[in-house]
Amino acid sequence: MDASDKNLESLLIDINACWRRLQDFSADMTRLALNFSDTVPTFDREFKALGETIDQLSHDLRQGTDLGNYKPAFQHATEHIQETLAEEPYSVLDINILAVAASFSWDWIIDALLPALRKAPNAKCSLHMLLVDPDFPPFQKAGCTSKHTPWCDLSGRRVAEAQSLIDSLDSSLRSRFTFTIRYYSNLPHWHGVLIHDSFLLLGRASWVGKPPHAHFRVGENAYREYDRSSQSGVDRLDVFKNWFSYYTATGREAFSNAPGNG
Repeated sequence: MDASDKNLESLLIDINACWRRLQDFSADMTRLALNFSDTVPTFDREFKALGETIDQLSHDLRQGTDLGNYKPAFQHATEHIQETLAEEPYSVLDINILAVAASFSWDWIIDALLPALRKAPNAKCSLHMLLVDPDFPPFQKAGCTSKHTPWCDLSGRRVAEAQSLIDSLDSSLRSRFTFTIRYYSNLPHWHGVLIHDSFLLLGRASWVGKPPHAHFRVGENAYREYDRSSQSGVDRLDVFKNWFSYYTATGREAFSNAPGNG
């Protein structure tokens, strides 16, 4: 947690403490004003409006919380999916992953997403994944992952791995899980996961080393969390969706188990 996150956490604590003091003050004022019937409703309205303003400020300040690298970030994603399926057991989860070669999100799909779907037999999932095209020349010069695998090789083998994954699923889960991979031609500055159009994990890309021996990095960097509880969160979700739509429209489909593609 960096200094800005510690300052944010301290500010949120101060806001919540202030809100509790205001609630106590409201109770005291209400008791004092019981004999003034015209005053109480006005005071209650003003106090409610103040509370809504404080709540909104609290939501705004929470946007962009630094979750650390891929491990805690994807744990948050798993918890969000589990909560969604618990509240809406007949959900159709829509998940959009803007990745480079799915160096970390691939294991999350296998180890967390699919098990969550197995435990929710009435739920469905539509997973759309964008990967950098292994034939994109700048990508072929992007070096290796932190595990020393060439980025373009990892992206290129995902199609065969996707087919193997679908083939390994039992018929019930396979019928409820739609998986599409498209290749796009760019090295993204940002990457992330959008779940159910309401929860966004947004990460940054970076480089280690110097050209011509530089290596691209993604999941090792910090992810930040956004949702639709404030305008700043809505703005980030909309930007992510805009780029996702562009890459989808200009990219090429590499794999899909959707009906009509088999």
